Amino acid sequence: MSQALRNRVEELEEEVRQLREQLTPDIQWPHVLGLGRRKQRAILSCLYQRSPRAMSREQLFQSIWPIESEAQITVVQVTICQLRRKLEQYGVTICSTNYLGYWIDAQTAATLRDWIDRGPDYVPPRVQP
Repeated sequence: MSQALRNRVEELEEEVRQLREQLTPDIQWPHVLGLGRRKQRAILSCLYQRSPRAMSREQLFQSIWPIESEAQITVVQVTICQLRRKLEQYGVTICSTNYLGYWIDAQTAATLRDWIDRGPDYVPPRVQP
């Protein structure tokens, strides 16, 4: 591979990285949710931004994980599972179906919007099981 081609590949990879950052804005979620991992925050942000439309596993994976990542697509399912466990105590549900992917319904998106508006120190009420 010529040096010019290598340089062009590096430029394109940087452009892709910058576009991914634009697609997954850093939303300030309430600290109490325990979204310490960047990937969890990014997935929740993607789903929130696209609500009520669905995102497939592939779309989430391509939006969040770098091209050169050695992660497998199942990491999306694992991260969604972790998010669901953290959010269910607050009545927030991430919906899914085999053929459409994952989404947040309009009512849940409104709840999340309220939390974001209240700031990162807001403590949402827990729901009773």
